[in-house]
Amino acid sequence: MDKINAKKVKSIQEYKDLIKDIKPLDENKEYELLTRIRNYDKQAEIELYNSYANYVYHVAKAINNDEFDLLEIIDVGNNAVEFAIESFVMAKGSRSLFKNYITWLIDKNIKEAIRLKKELGNE
Repeated sequence: MDKINAKKVKSIQEYKDLIKDIKPLDENKEYELLTRIRNYDKQAEIELYNSYANYVYHVAKAINNDEFDLLEIIDVGNNAVEFAIESFVMAKGSRSLFKNYITWLIDKNIKEAIRLKKELGNE
């Protein structure tokens, strides 16, 4: 299994086909994957990364309002997921912190990318 990558698809429909069967993880599974990632398990990192694909798609679509290339905005969200996974330090007993952190970071990065594109005139 590879990480889902918006840059490797040609259309939004192709991206939607890639993510259609991916389900969000429950807190226990996320915690398990985060623990495995701390032990350098690359497959756990990919599974956790891919589990946020639908969330990234829906946030990007809702915030973007068809103003900019949706695949480009999705890529910003996917980069936020990758950063969150790499930078998160799990607090003992605080399983929900990761979900709060990653969803906040995805939203923030997508909103910031769109704001910058508007400022720069979509160059």
